Amino acid sequence: MKRSISLLMGLLLLCLGLSAQGLDKFKNKPPLALSGSLRLSASYYSITGAPNTQNPFSWVLSGTPTLSVFGIKFPVSFSYRGSNLETNLQFPLNRFAASPSWKWGRLHLGQRSMRLTDYTLSGRDFNGVGVELNPGVLRFAALSGNFRNVQTQADSLTQLALILPSFKRNGFGGKLGVGTAQNYLDFIFMKIEDQEETIVFQSPEIATPVSLPKDNVVLGSDLKLTLFKSLSLRLNGAASLVSDKDSSLGIPLDTLNLDRWLEPLSKVIEPNLSTRWGLAGDAELSLKLKAFSIGAKYHRVDPYFRSLGTFFIRNDIESYTGKLGLRLWENKFNLNLQAGRERNNLSGLKARTQSRTIGSASLFLNPIKALQINLNYSNFQRDNESGFVEIEDTLRVVNLTQLQSLNISYRAKTQGPTLRLRASVSRQSIEDQSVYRPIDNHLNSLVGSFHAGLHWKEAGFRLTPSLQYRQMDFRGDLRQTYGFGLQLSQALLEKKLRLQARFSLRQTMSQQGNDNTALNLRASGRFKLSKRQNINLNLHYLSRQYQAVDRVDRSTFRLNFAYSFNF
Repeated sequence: MKRSISLLMGLLLLCLGLSAQGLDKFKNKPPLALSGSLRLSASYYSITGAPNTQNPFSWVLSGTPTLSVFGIKFPVSFSYRGSNLETNLQFPLNRFAASPSWKWGRLHLGQRSMRLTDYTLSGRDFNGVGVELNPGVLRFAALSGNFRNVQTQADSLTQLALILPSFKRNGFGGKLGVGTAQNYLDFIFMKIEDQEETIVFQSPEIATPVSLPKDNVVLGSDLKLTLFKSLSLRLNGAASLVSDKDSSLGIPLDTLNLDRWLEPLSKVIEPNLSTRWGLAGDAELSLKLKAFSIGAKYHRVDPYFRSLGTFFIRNDIESYTGKLGLRLWENKFNLNLQAGRERNNLSGLKARTQSRTIGSASLFLNPIKALQINLNYSNFQRDNESGFVEIEDTLRVVNLTQLQSLNISYRAKTQGPTLRLRASVSRQSIEDQSVYRPIDNHLNSLVGSFHAGLHWKEAGFRLTPSLQYRQMDFRGDLRQTYGFGLQLSQALLEKKLRLQARFSLRQTMSQQGNDNTALNLRASGRFKLSKRQNINLNLHYLSRQYQAVDRVDRSTFRLNFAYSFNF
């Protein structure tokens, strides 16, 4: 690790030294300048009706200072948390990050994230060091560090909120290419490996399964060509080898039957009976004119393709799609259409091959200045980002198979307040691809909402009532939720003080009798002490009533105070 840091630091300093003459541009600027912000916050937490799983009191000191040396900026971010919470996670609560940059060079230190391509490194943050250099037509990037292992996140599928045991995950890689933002060719290499006998966290009270440590090597390439300023070609692909690290799976290399071009990868990964390799990529040709665009795309991911540098890539899929776009009447009418065919079972090992027509459509209308209408439809989606999709669990991997939505917004300014109306309705069909529950994993949801807002600008007052409705059908249990919300905001003392209050009440009814009621209250105040100083106070009260076999009442209270200073 130290050698990697020294190498990356040396590369950056060398490149900066080669362009030292460029400092003449900053001779009229101060040699040293410091700017940014500091924030100190303290919080209190309590719960009734359930065991206390959080520290009652904690505080956090964070900041984003930026040091400028003759115009060269060195931005730094840090966060230090003081509490009695004990944890030995590989990504601790106390974090430090810095990304100093100058002209075409950028250095990453601490907890950072870098993107190479969708199939190699995208979205995964790491704790280590990285560098990006783009002098002229050269495109260079390198990184080394400790990667976040997704299994350290809480899992509710085991009926308990706990942390799954995982291994320390290290990795390194980078890219080398030539070109500009419009025309380039990059080659990418990534190596990510779990360290055996280094379980990051193991619950002392609950016996939880431990997955085998992984070893992964990915080679990728990315090509973009732009012709005549309107015609572009994009080719993006990767090859991956992934293995479980288990001595009992070891076998001689000559029995693996690897393709010849994959044999060199065996020098950086130890193949065994679990080793799988796969290819992934896409090719897209598009023509964009002022009011018209057209294109075609081919996408394929082999059944065994996997990259530990991404969150999720849907594999065993192949598709051909075409797209059409229209922009008319000064962008008051925008229409985008996409359609094609998709199939799975690329290896032919499944009992049945599924083939279907896929498509999407989005329409934006702005017939008058005050009115906007958005209409969307899609029966496929590719997304390798983490997050929540209706079901509240960060470990669940879901595939959005169908989406229809309608959004209408209206804004009218009168002599008094400004009126804003917004209505939306959406319907989703979701396939839950969690390995814990592989049967009957389809969820259908219908969500509708209406918001009305009144804003008196001169008085600094806002009033926003809202209505919500949600219907979810999962495993034969139809749940319907009705909600009402109200938000108030008032500015006082020549807008130095702003007070806000939010109220919401939700009632959920279930066919299986798992009814619940949730009352949510939030209040906040922000006072501007001076041009550089602010004080924030936030209160949050949440009360839930669960009705299953017996009634359960549970409530939580949070209080947060923060002081911030800008310099």
